[in-house]
Formats: sequence, C-alpha cells, structure tokens
Amino acid sequence: MSEHKEKMNKAAEDFCKQGDEYFIKSESGAAIEAFTRAVQLQPDYAAAFLGRGLAYYFTGDYGKAIADYDEAVRLQPDYAVAFVNRGYAYDNKGDCDKAITDYDEAIRLQPDIGMAFLNRGGAYGKKGDYDKAIADFTEAIRLLPNFALAFHNRGLAYWNKGDYGKARADYNEATRLQPDFMKTSNPQAPQFPVTEKERQSFTGSTFVYNISGNSNSPIIVNSPNAQNDIIEDEFINKQISEITLDKLGITEPLLSVLKDRINEIKLCINAKSSLAAIFLCGSTLEGILLDIASKNPKLFNQAKSAPKTKEDKVKQFPDWSLNSFHRCFFRGWLYSR
Repeated sequence: MSEHKEKMNKAAEDFCKQGDEYFIKSESGAAIEAFTRAVQLQPDYAAAFLGRGLAYYFTGDYGKAIADYDEAVRLQPDYAVAFVNRGYAYDNKGDCDKAITDYDEAIRLQPDIGMAFLNRGGAYGKKGDYDKAIADFTEAIRLLPNFALAFHNRGLAYWNKGDYGKARADYNEATRLQPDFMKTSNPQAPQFPVTEKERQSFTGSTFVYNISGNSNSPIIVNSPNAQNDIIEDEFINKQISEITLDKLGITEPLLSVLKDRINEIKLCINAKSSLAAIFLCGSTLEGILLDIASKNPKLFNQAKSAPKTKEDKVKQFPDWSLNSFHRCFFRGWLYSR
C-alpha cells in the first residue's frame, strides 16, 4: 500500500470513522453521508471512497459503488482490496468478464489475497468454466482454510462437473466448519444440491471490506445475497457450540484467565443473567484484543483510528477502550485466520 503523501485532514478522518461505525450497525444511508463528508473535506481520501462504495453496494446501487471504487483505484493504483470490491460489484451486475479482470489485478498486486481467488472462482463458475473455478477455490481454501464458503463453492463446481463424491466431501467440510451454513444440506441424499437454482448458486461469494488497505488481514463481509443469512430471532435463539481460544496463540497466564471467564459467561447465560453475560463478554474480548495488539504493536499503533492523547501521541494499549480495539480491527487489522 502506498503511503498517503498529503497531511490527513483530521475532520475527514473523523467522518471516515463515523462511516465505519454506521456501516457496522448496518446504517448504510448514514454511512454514505459520513463518507461523503470525508471526501468533501479530503478529495484524495481513497479509503473513504472505498468505504462509501461498500455502503452503496449494500443499498443495491452497484453503479455508484463502482464509481467510488473507480476513484479509489485512481487515487491509489495499488489498492488491491478496492479491485476485489469493484470486481464483486461487476460480478453482481452480471459482468463476469470485468469482474475477473479486477480479480486478476488484485491477485497481481497481492498474491495471497484469498477473497480474490474465491470471488474469481465464483465468476468462472457462473461462466461454466468449472476447472478454473475449482483451481481458484482450492487456492482460496489454502489461504483461508477455515472459510466454509470456499468449500461450498468448490463442492458446487465439482457437482456441476459430475464429480459427486468430491462435491459431497466439500459440502460435508463446509457443514463441519459452519454447521448452519447450508440449511438444506443432506449429505446422505441421492442428489445434492436439490434444485437447479442451487446448482448455479455461486452468488454466495463474499468480498473484503478493509478500509485500511491491509489486504493480508481482511475483514470478510457477506453479500446481502449470501446463503447463510440468519434472521434476528434465529440468531438470538441459536445454540453456540464450544468456544476454543487455543488457536489464537494467547499466552499464559492470560489464556487460563480467559477460559475461566468464558465458563463464567456460560454460567450467567444458564442463570439468565443476560446483563452480566454481556459485561463479561466485553471484558473477555478486550483481553483477547489486548493480547493480539501487544504482539503486533506496529500494526495497531499505525492504524489511523488508533486513540491518541491530547499531545497527538498514540495511547498505551492498557489505556485503549474496547471500542478502540474493535475499530482498529474493523479498519483492517483483524486476522482472517
């Protein structure tokens, strides 16, 4: 990512942060207004154009989304994430060829950007080129090994080729990684997917929202058309499977403390002490983020949304709020693994 050569307008940066926050809350209209203020104050703010493009995408206005992505890549030609997002907007407009061109460029700029391979595989699948689709999904799986959608899409490509054994294996792996991913799945059924519509459902592809531009650490945001949408009541009543922290690389003694905290959360939930559970969840998440930030100080301290003192110096991590950690993660530092 090329460095921004002009001094950042503080007010523009604040509006961009507001846009992030509105987007997190699914308030696309308010996000668009905030990002618009940001680019009015700083017309060369590529990240704000990227953010507004994503907000427009979620309103279904692919034309305006593409226009903002155009501006983002004009201002920052090596902005791999912007090429991924523009490609996905073209994809949803039905222009697979332009989408593939953008995914190609994203991969040229950032060869390990897994979402570009995932989305390009989806575009090839829609064109009926299942061999290229399978190759791209396989690379996406190598880069994003725990992402259920990549296995689903590769399984779909195998199914369309008539390789039902490999298709079922991939569907089973997708379901193992995310048990509620495919509500209609039935690995024992003689034919799966069960409808012609499902046979062509490569539209489940997702794309990257990464306003900081660090494409090694993408935030993955599901498309409004993604297959695994869950309505609010379903989510509230959803039974969460066992939570493991071992893969996060958290060191002792913090790891043991956090495991005890998770057990306390479970007790609160069982006792229907919802408020206590919420507070404990917040403090647990803060502990996890503090540990990861402490191991990656340069990444967090250089984030544009890092909290600062009155002297305009980045605060020490123990003085960061949970919201500060979360904002920095949302703006690009969250590890996709």
